[in-house]
Amino acid sequence: MLRATLAAVVVAFPFAAASAPISIDMRKCPLDTVSFIDPWGGAEFEVQKVATDHYWLCPSGEQFTDPKGSNPECVGPYGDLLLKGQFRANGEGTEAKPVTLIYSVIKAVPCCAWNLTEQGEASLALGKPQFRWRMEKDMPLLGDYPFATIEPEDHSGPEIGQVINNPLIALKCRLPAPQ
Repeated sequence: MLRATLAAVVVAFPFAAASAPISIDMRKCPLDTVSFIDPWGGAEFEVQKVATDHYWLCPSGEQFTDPKGSNPECVGPYGDLLLKGQFRANGEGTEAKPVTLIYSVIKAVPCCAWNLTEQGEASLALGKPQFRWRMEKDMPLLGDYPFATIEPEDHSGPEIGQVINNPLIALKCRLPAPQ
């Protein structure tokens, strides 16, 4: 009787597993697929495009724009990460506004800060020739950076700055469905 029961359980599990939810390690999500959400207030920022302006500093005073150059003693990255996307004050289904968030890292304390800008005002930052738009093949992952939340310190867009009352947390990853 025990063998028949175990066989029935083993046969039943493949059918149940076919409809089981998929577990995703958010750290492995490409940044252009991540949505940062305020789970209490409902606001959502959906990243659509990513640009970087990073550099590494070496003890000799040299500065490289590729990861650490050829010297393992170099430190970084310093510079800016630009996330361009859509902001919804009350989540999905509400009007979206184009927004740019810039994560800046400097060699100082405090090291890092978020700046929020409405899209039109971001044109100065977007025009910097050192910003490199990242393509799918070289898209950084969320886990490449030391954050999982966005807490803007500078709100140049007053309308949007007034609705971000809580941290925006990386809670959604828009990956294609497995085949």
